[in-house]
Amino acid sequence: MPRIPRIYLDSCALIRLFDEGSQARVRAESHAVEEFFALVFQGTLRWVISEVLEAEILDNPYSEGRSEVLELLASSTERIILTDETFYRAEVLEKLGYDAFDALHLACAEQAKSMDC
Repeated sequence: MPRIPRIYLDSCALIRLFDEGSQARVRAESHAVEEFFALVFQGTLRWVISEVLEAEILDNPYSEGRSEVLELLASSTERIILTDETFYRAEVLEKLGYDAFDALHLACAEQAKSMDC
C-alpha cells in the first residue's frame, strides 16, 4: 500500500483562500490551496497542522477568513504538539536567518516528516 504524503502549510497559505483575487499571482496561489484541500478531502494527501499554526491564526489581527480557516483546521489529518526538540530545531533555524514563527513552522514540518515523503 503506498504511503500517503504529509503536507504542512503555514497560515499565509491558508489565508490566501480569502484574499482578493484581483492579481493573477493571488488567484493562482488561491487555486493551488483549493486543489490541496481537494486532495486532502479525497484522501490523497494528509494535512498536518500544529499548535504554532493554531496560535498564529488566532493571533491574526485580520479577522477576514479567520473563522473559516479555524473551521478548516478541524479537517486536518494530524496535529503536531511542540516538544523540546521542536523548540531546539527552531532555535537552530532562527540562527540561520528565519524569523521565529517561520522557524517554528519549519521545525513542525520536519517533526511531521512532511518534507521527506
